[in-house]
Amino acid sequence: FACLFAELGTAVTIVELLPQLLPQEDARAAKQFQSALRKKGIEVLVKTRLESVAEYRPDQVTVSLEGGRTLTAEKMLVAVGRQPNTAGIGLETVGVAVDERGYILVNERLETSVPGIYAIGDVTGGFLLAHVASHEGLVAADNILGGNRERDLRYVPMCVYGLPELARVGLTEDDARDEGFRPVTGTFRFGALGKALALGEGQGYVQLVADHDTDRLLGAVMMGPHVTDVIHEVAVALEAGMSARRFARIVHAHPTIAEAVMEAAQDVNGESVHVAG
Repeated sequence: FACLFAELGTAVTIVELLPQLLPQEDARAAKQFQSALRKKGIEVLVKTRLESVAEYRPDQVTVSLEGGRTLTAEKMLVAVGRQPNTAGIGLETVGVAVDERGYILVNERLETSVPGIYAIGDVTGGFLLAHVASHEGLVAADNILGGNRERDLRYVPMCVYGLPELARVGLTEDDARDEGFRPVTGTFRFGALGKALALGEGQGYVQLVADHDTDRLLGAVMMGPHVTDVIHEVAVALEAGMSARRFARIVHAHPTIAEAVMEAAQDVNGESVHVAG
């Protein structure tokens, strides 16, 4: 919403309590995303606590920040997360267990503590994403009809629909190191990507993470136009257990945003041809 309103000419300020925007994302990507927002004229205040709403009128709201600063705006959007709406709907009557925050407890088949009762989506916690809920719905339906299927959330694409877009799947470089891999990365910047330059979006990039010992792809982070679409080809490659070198040999059409992924795969092994000037 910050990007949308900024593009419409609205002055926007983001107040974030934590040290960076998008704290769940790769630190490098989050830093570059934050820089891109500031270039659009969006004021970004990190490590800043909003103490209170000092004044509210239909056409104006004033908030107090820590340190004594105040902000006045026409509207305030509060985006502080979600919580499950499971209280008082009879779960305790039938014996469906919930955790301390109210999320319904399920196994990998999406079955609750009561055999034959299933739950999917945000109400079960974890990834609060529509595409995860859709996947879980299919898994639960198969099991209700007598199947024996488990949800598979190893390669869920994570997307930020801003301007620019941000997407990741699998392990980041830090994640891979924490899991005992020896990660290597390949990066391709959109300054050398014809389609991105034609769109006037030369500030993006694709970074792939691979295992040094096996060359197997482990994950990807990307920022720029249409990356929330492009990320899915990496998800397929991860599911297939592809190596960076094998992926790099797949012919990609030109000019496209997707060919940046091929170039990043080539760069994992020092074989990328195109470099931003």
